[in-house]
Amino acid sequence: MPHFHIPLQSGSDEVLKLIRRRYSTDLFRKKIETIKELIPEAFIGIDLIVGLNGETETHFNQTIDFINSLDISFIHHFQYSEREGTSAINFSPKPSSKIKKERAEQIANISDYKHKIFLESFIGKDSKVLFESSKKEGKIYGYTYNYIRVCIKYDKSLINRIVDVKILEFYEDDILKVNLK
Repeated sequence: MPHFHIPLQSGSDEVLKLIRRRYSTDLFRKKIETIKELIPEAFIGIDLIVGLNGETETHFNQTIDFINSLDISFIHHFQYSEREGTSAINFSPKPSSKIKKERAEQIANISDYKHKIFLESFIGKDSKVLFESSKKEGKIYGYTYNYIRVCIKYDKSLINRIVDVKILEFYEDDILKVNLK
């Protein structure tokens, strides 16, 4: 299944060093580019921490620029929370709760945009879907091989089956309608 979930944590090399990551943004970019070169339809989700102690506005802006430049599908972001016994508890500056919230909202907006672009790129294409057993509002839901959530009119015979579909259009913000092939 071409679905990747990769921890980035920050798009600032200074912050990555501060939190003792053994990779740089350059290495991270190369990994993303390699995945996309080998598997262009891959879903790539990343983890990101916002408001980490030690993260300045400049660091955050570097993160924004970096993630905007990546061909990723989704950002799973967290607001930093202090943990006793970690070295990060002593880092400065310490972004306020308000700043953390604002930064998280910015990242969420970028994630929503990137996810929508990813989904749009599959409209009109064929795919394989594994349908789940749940029924909601007369629909059955499932996931494509690359983690796109889809729905079709409920049909009990589709439960737990992998079937060929054509992706049609958006049903909701992050769910696409399909037809059986």
